[in-house]
This record gives sequence, C-alpha cells and structure tokens, in this order.
Amino acid sequence: MSSYNQDIEELSQLWHILIPVGKNILDMKEFEHLRNVTELEIGIIGILSKKKQLLFKDVCNELVIPKSTLTNAVKRLEKNNYVERAINTNDRRSFNLQLTTEGEVLQKEHIIYENMLCKLILGGLNEEERTKFLQILKKTVKNIHI
Repeated sequence: MSSYNQDIEELSQLWHILIPVGKNILDMKEFEHLRNVTELEIGIIGILSKKKQLLFKDVCNELVIPKSTLTNAVKRLEKNNYVERAINTNDRRSFNLQLTTEGEVLQKEHIIYENMLCKLILGGLNEEERTKFLQILKKTVKNIHI
C-alpha cells in the first residue's frame, strides 16, 4: 500500500474514533436540547445569535441554501420556540428572523458543547503542536472543494 493510501486509512481510523467522542458528549444531560436540532438548525441559531435580526433571504445567502430548505428548518425552530419571525419595518412584504430566549439558551448550550469537544481535541497538545495542528486544519479546510 502506498504511503498516501496508508495515510488515508489512518485518517479514516482516527475519524471513526473522533466522531463518537462528539456524540458521547452530546449524550450528556446538559445537552438534551441540542440533541433535538439538526446541524442546519444550529447553524441558523448561530447566525442569528451574532446578528440579532436578519432578513430571511440574508440567512439563505449566508448558509448558501435554497429558500425551501430554510423555510422547513425555520418552521421546526419556531415550533420549538427557538426563533420567531417579525415583520420587517422597512419592507412589510418581508420579515426578519430573530432568536427567542429559548434560542439564546440553546446557542449557549451549543457553545459549551463545542468548547468541551475542542478542549478534548487540543488538550493533549502543547502550544507548538496546537499551532501546527490548526495551521494544517486551516489549509485542509481551504483546499476542500466539494
């Protein structure tokens, strides 16, 4: 097996160890609300937590998703009282999305979850190793074209 193929095999094995770690953290009692939302929904909540109110179309543009996909996700988030729609005062034909108090709590839960996971990943590395790891990860993300 070539060195590249061996690297792929090793990455695959490590990936299959890493993914369950995130799921195990998610199974903790303090993340019970987070388990009930999709990645897309938590992405919407994350965007709204940074910008407070956004037009529906701006959320679509930021997430690079069609309006129909966002509509379905927003319906689920509204049903669970995480987001609400508000008529746009500048254009009454459109509306803004904003987080509810429950949505803000969910975002805080998500941040705690991510911090726990990142600390587990980086915790065994010294400063030089963390710097190198993050540089390589940034390069990997930059080079991924799907």
